[in-house]
Amino acid sequence: MSFLNYRELDMNLRKLYYKKFIIIISCYLIINYLNYFHTEIKRTIGKGKVRFVFGIITNKQLMNTLVEASKNTWIPLLPYDLFYFIDKQKQNISYLLENLNIIELSSNDREHSLTNKTFDLWTYFYEKQLTNYDYFVVLDSKTYVNTKILEKFLQTFHCYDCYVGYAKEVNENNRFSYCLNRSYIISQHVLRQFGPFINKCRQTTRTSHSDVELGRCIYTYASDISCTNQNILFQIADYQSAFVYPLETSHAFHKFHQQIKYQLRPILPPLKYSNDSCVANPIVQNEIYRQNYYLSTCHIEIKDTRISSNLIFKNSFIITLPGFSQRLNRTIWKFQQHNIHLKPFEGVSGIYPPTSMNMTRGEWNIRLAMKYLIQMAINNKFQRIFVVEDDAIPHRQLHQQIESSFHDNQCQQSLANGVLLLGTSIWPKGWKILSKYNQTEHRICRHICTETYGAFAVLLHRVTFQPILTWLKDETNQQPYDCVFSHLARLGYSVRFAWPNLVINDVRHISLTRPRPGNIIFHNLTYRATLHRWNLTEYMISEFEDVL
Repeated sequence: MSFLNYRELDMNLRKLYYKKFIIIISCYLIINYLNYFHTEIKRTIGKGKVRFVFGIITNKQLMNTLVEASKNTWIPLLPYDLFYFIDKQKQNISYLLENLNIIELSSNDREHSLTNKTFDLWTYFYEKQLTNYDYFVVLDSKTYVNTKILEKFLQTFHCYDCYVGYAKEVNENNRFSYCLNRSYIISQHVLRQFGPFINKCRQTTRTSHSDVELGRCIYTYASDISCTNQNILFQIADYQSAFVYPLETSHAFHKFHQQIKYQLRPILPPLKYSNDSCVANPIVQNEIYRQNYYLSTCHIEIKDTRISSNLIFKNSFIITLPGFSQRLNRTIWKFQQHNIHLKPFEGVSGIYPPTSMNMTRGEWNIRLAMKYLIQMAINNKFQRIFVVEDDAIPHRQLHQQIESSFHDNQCQQSLANGVLLLGTSIWPKGWKILSKYNQTEHRICRHICTETYGAFAVLLHRVTFQPILTWLKDETNQQPYDCVFSHLARLGYSVRFAWPNLVINDVRHISLTRPRPGNIIFHNLTYRATLHRWNLTEYMISEFEDVL
């Protein structure tokens, strides 16, 4: 072999070694860059600088209904950027674009399957927003975001290869899990891997299910990553989850938002039970849905525990009628001994109920009086009202008992967002129900049942004013006023009664609500005290008092 051939061979070998060297150096730099990128994400997460963005796939109709409901409920509380992805519109939608991040998809709704919409959304995030955010959260229009739960979760959220949601498994040759499209989270790192192949995934779909096809695309091009379950985020219609699905109507969004805002925990149908389910009143829950499974009482966060009797009883009223001034003055005096100053509120009398109402005139007039009183409380923006009837009799140690109740968590919950009955008329049927819960109900303030009656001494928080007023205005509802308390318990308000009762009512006179003039035993105070379990010696009453 000639000298020139050796030299040429040497040059070729040098070029080959040089190319290998360049390749090795390039791989080294890429690996180091990826490691740096990975480390930088973790460092950013550790510093609490994680950037989230939310996207909602919707259309013009839903923008005016469900999305509008979201904008009026949870969206103002969301501290992250939000994009709306809608199908292409023929008409001008500039009125929708004001102060909103609306992204029009490439074609209209009829020719654009949800799978294509989903891939279009991720194409936009990949091409336009990839480096601007660390995590991408996609929601269905029917999803409500409980921002308080979400924030708690995201504070400790660490996820690099992240595809998180409500997972379902696909049984194919390559088994993988996909996230249901109701709500899911994908990290920037995962999007960076499958983003370049979105169009290829679009062209090779096997089903008409957008969530399955997105899951397949991620599994194929993002290192075999499958959807991971996060139960705290994705429970169905549960108050402990961050994403609540499905809410089908605008009314459902507003109703659920009210429940979140005021910490209401209404009665649950058995199909909606989960391991962590709870309700405001397990007794009423079990009365309505008789199940062996006992739901616990939901914990209510009390923002301000600095409760004083002066604040609680600041707006106290006594309902009375003309001609009963002596009874009125006597009751006012008794409560004054406990530093509770009652202001007279003239009730309603002589008005007959509508012919459709199966109710006495007295029961109807009490409902009217309470309607006017509640409306007055709303107009004056009272925080609470204390309402007594003019035949109420307080406990001899009322002030001390009330001060003790302020330290009881269950009493605090009722004072914070519900109703506290200081007195009740519980008949044997009601005691039979309540006796089943003697082991759990042994505090000062106890859950009512549907057979708990008596409206002669009640503390009402302002959050209950509107639902009470709505109930009172409903003329199809043919129940006396004191049935409203079990109604509130069904809605999820905290409704409890003080035990022993801090107030009883004087039953010795003829009742104007439901008169029983010939029923002597009904007006026998000793007999009634036995039925209602009142210890008469504990109350400010004397057998020598005139019956007024």
